[in-house]
Amino acid sequence: MSIESQPLSRIRPRSNSTDAAIEPPAQRQRRSGTPIQASSSIVTVPKDEKFFRPDGDCIVQVENTLFKIHRYHLLEDSESSVFQSMFSLPTGSEPSQGQSVEDPIVLSGDTAAQFRAYLSFVYSLPIQTQINRASMDDLPRLTDIIPFAHKYLLQNCLVWALESMKHVLKNSTVLVPEEQYLKVLGATNLCAPTYASICDSISGLLIAEWMAEIRTDLNRIGHALEAAETFHQREFLVDLYTLALEILSAAPDPAALLKAGGSLSGIGTLHQLRIFSGGWLISQSLERFLKAPPNNIHLATCPPQSFCRRVVDAIWRKERLQIATAGSGQNLQTFGAACKKLDRFRSGVVSNLEEYVARTPLPNPCAMVREMNYTFGTFKGTMMDELFTLP
Repeated sequence: MSIESQPLSRIRPRSNSTDAAIEPPAQRQRRSGTPIQASSSIVTVPKDEKFFRPDGDCIVQVENTLFKIHRYHLLEDSESSVFQSMFSLPTGSEPSQGQSVEDPIVLSGDTAAQFRAYLSFVYSLPIQTQINRASMDDLPRLTDIIPFAHKYLLQNCLVWALESMKHVLKNSTVLVPEEQYLKVLGATNLCAPTYASICDSISGLLIAEWMAEIRTDLNRIGHALEAAETFHQREFLVDLYTLALEILSAAPDPAALLKAGGSLSGIGTLHQLRIFSGGWLISQSLERFLKAPPNNIHLATCPPQSFCRRVVDAIWRKERLQIATAGSGQNLQTFGAACKKLDRFRSGVVSNLEEYVARTPLPNPCAMVREMNYTFGTFKGTMMDELFTLP
């Protein structure tokens, strides 16, 4: 398909600034009384085939593409948007920018695909933007819209795109294309500070699907580890380390899996260190925890010599005999296996405490069950930290 072109005698250079610093495009300064010399070489900028509308009133250049659109589409989303600030700037006696192809508004640091995706949203019919109509085919468009809407504070568009993405990942029977994994994680990482709940839901849905894919093809684990590290997906890293430990523990020759050609050869040096040192440290940590009851139970709620304290000690030792220890630390202990062992132990201790409280009248309300659950939860968090502790 042919694309119309329009000659331009000059194009303002665009910076490579990212989303970290957002400022409205500056109005071009003109020098009165200085004639513009004709350029010896004419540079042409193509017009977008779909969004260079004859009835538009604003010309925008993104990368090497001109768009002619209706200004109100840039202004209607939010009074706090960057476009609101930009169009409110005084222009003096000169014509404002964006009125001709020779003097377009230039958006720097964006891609034509992102701006085109945004325009496809604002020019859609209401029925076309219903969240429950979104499908996997819309995912590339959504991953283009989200960073653009975030950068220019287009809140209505941003919320719509996030909700649509969540609907797609939750309801689609089609697998997410592998090239979209990083874009989805990048979008949620970008918006998480403001929209934590929905971003956590989206990343959780994606990670669950990604883990299922990795289990069928272990060669993908290296790419997933780098993505999790890049976007600070700590729980995703733990899941990947746990899977790697499970496979390595069951292998007759673990080192062969990590060599070139092995199914885990994509795991880099940093992640190998975490996996092996973390497995050993988890074993040691769990063994120490199970040896004796923690000494912080009841310190704040019961007298030091309370008989409740003696009950906790007795029940802890009883359950300690019912469960195998984590070993001497010579074998790798996966985080998942350690958590299961810890949960079995916690269940035994807490059920015995609850039974004791139910049949024994206490002079004062006793918080030992609640405190015991809190103690186990806190320890599980510190046990996870062992995976990120390098020797």
